[in-house]
Amino acid sequence: SILDEDRFIYVNDAYADLYGYNPEEMLGEHWKLIYPDDEVAEARDEILPKVAESGHWHGKTTGLRKDGSTFVEDHTLALTEGGELVCTVRDITESEKQQKRLEHTLTRLELAVEGANLGVWDWDMTSTRVEFNEQWAEMLGHSRSDLDFQFGVWEDLVHPEDLPRALDALDRYLAGKIDTYDPEIRMKTAEGEWKWVQTIGKVIDRDEEGRIRRTAGVHLDIHDRKQAEGDLRRSRRRYRSLFRDSTDAILVHDLEGTVQEA
Repeated sequence: SILDEDRFIYVNDAYADLYGYNPEEMLGEHWKLIYPDDEVAEARDEILPKVAESGHWHGKTTGLRKDGSTFVEDHTLALTEGGELVCTVRDITESEKQQKRLEHTLTRLELAVEGANLGVWDWDMTSTRVEFNEQWAEMLGHSRSDLDFQFGVWEDLVHPEDLPRALDALDRYLAGKIDTYDPEIRMKTAEGEWKWVQTIGKVIDRDEEGRIRRTAGVHLDIHDRKQAEGDLRRSRRRYRSLFRDSTDAILVHDLEGTVQEA
């Protein structure tokens, strides 16, 4: 639309339809016709002075339709050499709703990640940059500021015996030979000890030719579980040794009397 002295002198069909009018209804009307009362004051006192000063303005405003409903609009204003005001408007109500839903989802996700103490990593495979959250660093006794955001940092922290297996699993996953990337590895803590971690990753972005650009995933602290599994294996070995080498007669059966071992 085009305005002269605050009144519409030209309105195209798309502009008028956006507000529920036909162009003839809007011609000669003041621009206040299509804005709620509280937006009128802001436009008059803040937006229009900026246009007069710089010659243009861009931002979000609230449009008022003929039926009284409102919508969020992406709004651009520009002054012509003759002093006329050119307005272009785009309805962004749905994109605003989607953005709010996304922000809400991300907030919930961040809370879930923090509550579950998950270490999150995000690898830009077009470079060596790897972003990771505070929990990732704290899991190994570091702070985020201690570690450089490079893939080599991860390689340096993985146990030498586990690194070839982890890299092989990564190569096979990226090549499509296996469906999941989730090796269990030992990583060095800030105190120099080894902690068991499960790293789970997934490809999340490819270019137009299918080349992988980005992968992301999480680190899970599985040290207590691996310790318990080790203790259980040792207990079983001791039990088998005592059972096998005992000079006493030993019979093991269930409550129904079925013999399990002798």
